[in-house]
Amino acid sequence: MGHLNGLCAKLIEERRLSESDLPLISIWCIAHRINLAWKSVCKIDVIAKLITVCRKISTYFRRSGNRTNKLLNAAESQRFAKPLRYSKYFEVRWAEFTFHLFSVVLRNWRTSIHYFQTENLNVFLNRWLLYDRIYLLTFLTDLLGILKSYQKLCQSNHISMIDLIQIKQKLLDELRKCELSALEGGWEEHFLANVVYCEGSINFFGHTLTMSTTGRRLTGSTPLTIFKRKHIVNSLI
Repeated sequence: MGHLNGLCAKLIEERRLSESDLPLISIWCIAHRINLAWKSVCKIDVIAKLITVCRKISTYFRRSGNRTNKLLNAAESQRFAKPLRYSKYFEVRWAEFTFHLFSVVLRNWRTSIHYFQTENLNVFLNRWLLYDRIYLLTFLTDLLGILKSYQKLCQSNHISMIDLIQIKQKLLDELRKCELSALEGGWEEHFLANVVYCEGSINFFGHTLTMSTTGRRLTGSTPLTIFKRKHIVNSLI
């Protein structure tokens, strides 16, 4: 698998030493290449930290049937949608695993916040009432949703090499749109549409959100600027 001593590298070296002039064709798995790209993007500090805090909330509920039952009861008492199940997150940076983790955290956000308030879990509340953290999470979830759809499309039995050229261009166009604006119908658009600014405070579904004004070291989160959006998108491309 390695670029130095892997099978492909060995075959290229074998071809170079041979007298044959026949071409050596390497065919890469599209899904695997996309996941390698996402793995590389995950090295960006803010993304790595976001994955960590999402894993913590997932692990917190997944390892306790009692907590899970209380979460279900909280949703029922507040007439929220039934929370999705937190699944185990694998270290392998598969885009699908990260997309599912992020989606569940967003989908269960209102219920989990109510649970944290009831149980007086200020550590979790401080983490998940951060405006910048939720904003970044919605943005990345939309990006992963685009990648996930592209992967699924490329696994079709009817796709051809000619189709791939057009599909790839469409993928790049969709990603570049996210540099400056929210994905239509996506999580980020939904988040921004439900944020209410009132007398210097930021409210989201009845909860007051805080800004990362105390610095990255204390909050672990920074504003999602245009520069940061472009940096993440361009790194992925």
